[in-house]
Amino acid sequence: MRTDQIQKIYEAYSQDVMNVAFFYSSSKEDAEDAMIDVFTELIEKEPKNLDNIKSYLLKSAMRKAIDIDRKNARAAHDNLFDEGISSDSEEGQRKLDVSIVRELPSRLKGPLVLFYVNDMSIKEISDSLSISESAVKMRLKRAKELLRRRLQNEKP
Repeated sequence: MRTDQIQKIYEAYSQDVMNVAFFYSSSKEDAEDAMIDVFTELIEKEPKNLDNIKSYLLKSAMRKAIDIDRKNARAAHDNLFDEGISSDSEEGQRKLDVSIVRELPSRLKGPLVLFYVNDMSIKEISDSLSISESAVKMRLKRAKELLRRRLQNEKP
């Protein structure tokens, strides 16, 4: 793979890879490590088919971040960002604590992050995770329901 190809891929997808890695790891540093591992693997493996490169990178980011997290034995939310995910609601803008999203099961967290953070379509998520579109929709629905219940339980 040529250097200019790698540079274009990095510029196009590095932020998406970082977002996915962040939600599957316990710290920004771990997410950065996962992102570096993903692009290092891309250079070493030199995939022939670049048609689904975004799916390949995002799936790799999920796996790398989970692996790093397991190796580090995840300290209980040590380095969480103080920032949240913006979400529109009838009450106006509010911040959703990242820790609540991180506590979701992986199978629900993946589609949620890809849809709301990376702005991927249902079809793109389906291709990326190798699941059907109806499974993506159902996981999004379940993730939102679970988040809604957890947020309601936190209200004073």
